[in-house]
Amino acid sequence: MPTRETIQTAGDYDLGEVAILGSSGDVVNITEQVQELNIFQAIDSPFMYGSIMINDAVGAASIIPILGQERLLFSLRTPGTFAIDFDTYNAVIYNVDKRFQGTNRGQTLLLSFTTLENYRNTRTKVSKSFQATPSQIAEELLADSRYLGCKKALHIDNSIHIKNYVAPNIRPYQVINTMAKHAVTPENQPHFLFFENPRGIHFRSMDSLIGQGGELSMPHVRSYKYQPSDDSSNIDESMTTILSYEIEESSNTFFNGRAGMFASTLTTHDIYNKNAEKYGYDYIENMFMKRNSLNQESKKFGPMISETPVDGDKRLNDFFDSRQFLHPRTQDTNFSEIWLQESHSRELESEFFTIKMKVFGDTNVMCGDIIEVIIPMNRSLSSGDVDTFPDPILSGRYLITSLAHQVNHPTQQHVMVLTAMKDSVSSAVPTKTDIKYPQERVAPNDMGLSQKKKQLRKRSARIFPGL
Repeated sequence: MPTRETIQTAGDYDLGEVAILGSSGDVVNITEQVQELNIFQAIDSPFMYGSIMINDAVGAASIIPILGQERLLFSLRTPGTFAIDFDTYNAVIYNVDKRFQGTNRGQTLLLSFTTLENYRNTRTKVSKSFQATPSQIAEELLADSRYLGCKKALHIDNSIHIKNYVAPNIRPYQVINTMAKHAVTPENQPHFLFFENPRGIHFRSMDSLIGQGGELSMPHVRSYKYQPSDDSSNIDESMTTILSYEIEESSNTFFNGRAGMFASTLTTHDIYNKNAEKYGYDYIENMFMKRNSLNQESKKFGPMISETPVDGDKRLNDFFDSRQFLHPRTQDTNFSEIWLQESHSRELESEFFTIKMKVFGDTNVMCGDIIEVIIPMNRSLSSGDVDTFPDPILSGRYLITSLAHQVNHPTQQHVMVLTAMKDSVSSAVPTKTDIKYPQERVAPNDMGLSQKKKQLRKRSARIFPGL
């Protein structure tokens, strides 16, 4: 099918020839038999994966028995944009999820597929001693033919601190994920991510995904707005319209406070010198004020939490005992005081405030990209004035953490379901440090322990005279 450079309708797409390559070398074209196609990507997944449903009217399953070890070749592309290319880099069918007789002639099959690198990972083990930076270790495992032999584009951020690491006969992805937890940028920013999207495989710091330091942020690839629209002929407007949304996580301060997002204490123990050191972590002072933020270009930007005291004079970021870490030191200095607490906090932050949206399909939008989201306040929706009152909390710049392409081939519908997180607001949450909370009072029926004891003594004296 020839590719087009102009989109005709919202959700328009080009699906190249879809073929299955069997173990015998036979190739069967199943393009016309495709019913549904789903492709998934996420910043916490080192590989892309998906599923395809076909109505096997041509008898592909008899020509090349589909057993869960075949190659799948296709490409999906929004006209004029980047293609999701499984022609150049084949997908591997690893499971036949369903096989049933359809209403029409032939069987209906639901096939699961993943990337070739993921397939190699399942049958490769690493038993080796490394002495290099986490980024160097990750690149070696990805590119070396002894391990994953990846031919895709590699996007690897530099990290510092040499690691002496022994891989104890584990899979390459396990080693790389471990390196991501320990990696620190030259600017001492931790929390690296290991993931795949259609642009290639990434070993990137969260800081580099969000911005370049200072007041420079990465540009957003799309601006989406939730608005009532009856003009389906306006393709540009439709492509940037949020069809539906829900706030999946919204500021669970109880769980995240207990887990150590806002404050924690790290105790490092040097087993050779027999000494211990403690490090306190403050979410505002130690991380938010020193790292890139999604909405930092706004002069009024601020964290997702307020510094208003929540208990007495203590803020959320003052409860250092809410989470305690214990980490040993060795002669190989591990710099845990740099990466452990902040990386853990940032991982929790990525799920602290998330939005799930349904929009028309666009293959140029991927996980790890930044988008702008505009959601009007309820009063704006009721008045129809959607431009005047954007919600100050819900609106802003988000980082896409996961994305699913959903293609219904018979109806020619292509939509995306994406989840995105935000780490800041464009207008800081109001803070009042001298707020006065109502004083706690004793309940009327709670007279205190001493009063209860006196009452019990009087009652005992009446029942048992002489006591």
